[in-house]
Amino acid sequence: MFLHIKEILTPAQVTQLLELAKSATWQDGKVSNPHSKTKNNLQLEYGSPAHQQSAKILGEAIQRREEFNDFAFPKRMTPPLITKYLPGMNTACTPIPR
Repeated sequence: MFLHIKEILTPAQVTQLLELAKSATWQDGKVSNPHSKTKNNLQLEYGSPAHQQSAKILGEAIQRREEFNDFAFPKRMTPPLITKYLPGMNTACTPIPR
């Protein structure tokens, strides 16, 4: 089951994340799921300053939302990870209908 929560990030946070992504080091997305036969994307390099800062921004924004906490009941959460898709890349995930 998916939960679509609108406007989790402020415009300033979106700008900050886009700036982090522009200067980030990217790695093969299979690092986070090496056994996937379909995953084909890039992700921020684990442990890099961009990964740490973006995970903090995203994690705090998500956890502040009552809808998320009421839906997921999280005790702890894996740090969020920014991914990037270039032409021809894909994932096995199904898009959320809008």
